[in-house]
Amino acid sequence: MSESISLSVVLATIEPWPDLARCLAVLEPQVAAVGGEIIVGDGHGAALDAAMVAASDRLSWVRIPGASVFELRARAVEAARGEFIALTEDHCIVGADWCAQILEAFRLNPDAMGVTGPVLNGSTCLSCGGLSRRRISRCSSLHPRRTSARGVPNTRWNTSN
Repeated sequence: MSESISLSVVLATIEPWPDLARCLAVLEPQVAAVGGEIIVGDGHGAALDAAMVAASDRLSWVRIPGASVFELRARAVEAARGEFIALTEDHCIVGADWCAQILEAFRLNPDAMGVTGPVLNGSTCLSCGGLSRRRISRCSSLHPRRTSARGVPNTRWNTSN
């Protein structure tokens, strides 16, 4: 991928494939539409399908088996190349225009230190028999501006916690 990258979406997981599949199915088309990338921090070692990663120029895989979600996020953020970095979680289903909304919010508010909004928690729930329909703030996005993170000036990033 040689063009500039507008948005890096970072996911950290400690679960094996295909637990991440639903999240990626929603993210991949919109990341491509905005000229972004997805970086998966994998603490399991088999959270992604290797053939899928090899076939994609927008998907990177940072494997650190046994690492905590916090360590995985940190390593994935270090690998991010986008002007903005968005973090969400492997069990969250973001809206169909989530990536575009992040970029639009900063276009309309260039001095904003952050943007946030809810996403659907995609965790299964035994009491509801499947996909949880709760909208929760834990998976929302927050985009504070970094002004000197690892020597990259004016990079903006997003965290879901």
